[in-house]
Amino acid sequence: MNILELNNVTVTLKNFSLRNITFNLQRGTITGLIGANGSGKTTLIRTIMNLYRHETGSIRLNGLDNIRDAKWFKDKIGFVYDESYFIENLTIERNKNVIRPFYSKWDERLFSTLLEKFALDRGKKVKHLSKGMKTKFSLAVALSHHADLLLMDEPTSGLDPVFRVELLEFIAQYVQDHPHMTVLFSTHITADLDRIANHIVYMRKGKIRLQMPKNDLFDRCTVIRGPRHAIDRLDGLNPIGLRQTGDTFECLVMEPLSAEFGDLEYIRYPRLRLEDIMFYLEREKAE
Repeated sequence: MNILELNNVTVTLKNFSLRNITFNLQRGTITGLIGANGSGKTTLIRTIMNLYRHETGSIRLNGLDNIRDAKWFKDKIGFVYDESYFIENLTIERNKNVIRPFYSKWDERLFSTLLEKFALDRGKKVKHLSKGMKTKFSLAVALSHHADLLLMDEPTSGLDPVFRVELLEFIAQYVQDHPHMTVLFSTHITADLDRIANHIVYMRKGKIRLQMPKNDLFDRCTVIRGPRHAIDRLDGLNPIGLRQTGDTFECLVMEPLSAEFGDLEYIRYPRLRLEDIMFYLEREKAE
């Protein structure tokens, strides 16, 4: 069942635009939003939140339109951004008191449970929190009003590796334990999505170029390397990001292979990661 539906969404900003964005998020899934810097990931998330107004198309969450039903639309969304949006000179408790009235289903008991789990002190001012502690506070707020959709924009950027893994494991377990929850996770750290994502959406220059279940993507993708004289064996495979260097070539293919040759190297999952796939997709753009 789809929880979020974007249909033919176009946004025009001063130096950038989103064009004909169409995709759906299924309830209870974690979707990774990937693409190079400037591809439109943050613009898309801000458009979903109605911080940027779209000229065409529609954005619906459980049937609620993000413009016509803006109040109730936002009531069902939690968000965690790279940068803190809290009032730095106020304590966690006082920031919570500012935020709480905006949500109809605020759950004080759940908030307290999350503060305890994350070892956060209500009396501590936000300006004295570390980067990781601010992320924990953002996540506690995002989850304490029983949101249906969690939007995460570069939430692990700048975090130490140990806390990154802890955060990812918490999110994956939370979604498993709360099947109403759906996550859209935008990041340039694709290893995070290798770990927890169910679906992948790849953006480039304001358009969605690829979207599919992560396992299907890995099943379809193979990196082929070999001697340059064997490049004709790629006929019919639509090589992506083909590069010829000296006497060798390498590329990504997303077509079924009818045969394999002993003088070629075939790299597949688990050796192949999302980072590798995005590398070839981006290199295709540059050539």
